[in-house]
Amino acid sequence: MTHTPAEKRLHATESWAAAVAGNLAVRLCGLIGGIFIARALGPTGKGVITSATIWPTVALSVGAVINVQTVTYFTARQGERGLQACLYLAIGFAVALLPASLLLNWLGLGLTHRGSLRAANAYALSVPFSVLAGVFSAALLAEGRVVMYWLMKVIGAALLMVPIVVLALAGHLTVRVYVIAAIAGTAATALLTAFAQRTTRVRLTKPDGALAKSILSFGAKTTFTLVPYQLNLRLDQLLMSAIAPLEVLGAYNVAFAWSSTLSMVGSGFSSVVLARSARIDPERTDDLHAAARTLRRAFIVLFLAGTIAALVSPIAVPLLFGQDFRAGVTPAVILCVAAIPLYANLLLHEFLRGLGYPGLGGMPEMIGLVVSAVGLAVLFPRFGATGAAIASLASYLIVMGTLVTRAVRRIPGFSAVWLVPRLGDLRAIVIAGAAFARRRTRSAFGHAVSR
Repeated sequence: MTHTPAEKRLHATESWAAAVAGNLAVRLCGLIGGIFIARALGPTGKGVITSATIWPTVALSVGAVINVQTVTYFTARQGERGLQACLYLAIGFAVALLPASLLLNWLGLGLTHRGSLRAANAYALSVPFSVLAGVFSAALLAEGRVVMYWLMKVIGAALLMVPIVVLALAGHLTVRVYVIAAIAGTAATALLTAFAQRTTRVRLTKPDGALAKSILSFGAKTTFTLVPYQLNLRLDQLLMSAIAPLEVLGAYNVAFAWSSTLSMVGSGFSSVVLARSARIDPERTDDLHAAARTLRRAFIVLFLAGTIAALVSPIAVPLLFGQDFRAGVTPAVILCVAAIPLYANLLLHEFLRGLGYPGLGGMPEMIGLVVSAVGLAVLFPRFGATGAAIASLASYLIVMGTLVTRAVRRIPGFSAVWLVPRLGDLRAIVIAGAAFARRRTRSAFGHAVSR
């Protein structure tokens, strides 16, 4: 069956809308859970949970060579054979990451005698399940099932949020209970995504040497970019978890959580960018130009969302999380602004990975990490959490400039001018949104009439 250009554009709009809606639901689950944690445990309790979860999360980011990007790439190109090979290799990494997480916990929290070490060691049990859930989630992306991909994400987030809300309302929410709920929710998500994907039966098939080498090479290059990106994203909280009072960390984490609402656009769009760029020919200028046009429009949405989030931060943070977290207002404003280049960089990374340049963003992220580390060393002792937020903003801007420069130099025919938003892009966003809303309204009306 062939589709008209208008139908193709509408289908594309629906994919982006599904990604945004799914990510919005995931972030809302996280935000609601964070609100109940903050109100039930206060800044200190929120700081303990942040400290306990951030180090295993970093271990996962550093060691998950068989990541979503890698699995999506090889499953999209080689189908069942590619997914089975990725699954086989991922299990080995999942087993190795547990002791690695425990070691990292000890280095980050044990050496400084932080009280959150035991909770962090328990939370590390969720890391292997996260690796497996990532493999099967990537299979859904490679299949083009964006809606199902985000449905699994939403279910996983809800499996953690619901126990938190229920236990908080009952007065039984503790750090230990939170960790248990997180482990159980991650394990359940891995199982659900395994049954949801259609590419292969869940079985282990040892890949041939050439394919395994290709996967590990692509995964290593992708990780080379992801590691500094993730460290850049979390370096401020890692530093605070090791040396700052827990109540300071708790307030800053609330600011970070509020700014992360922008990921409903950034992370949501990124999954679509990766899936689509993996299917285009990087040697075709028309394909590159069309992809750049899509990126421009996503940048506009990011800017609008970040500006709104920053403006309402002084009201939203104390209103949602409580007056005890007013210290997080100023960092929240700065981090909302910083989130604009942060998620723009994420879109660029996924675009380049899909084109077959998984390591192109490594150097920009390393430069940004150095900027962040220097900024934290200079600004945090003097300005506290506000200085940490400023350091993050400077780092993300440097990464964006360097990343675009490298992309222009390495990709034949690609131009930085293509990424500069235009008035026509804003008009196209409004038209596409209106068309999507009309179609959904007609669909809902049709269902109502048929009943």
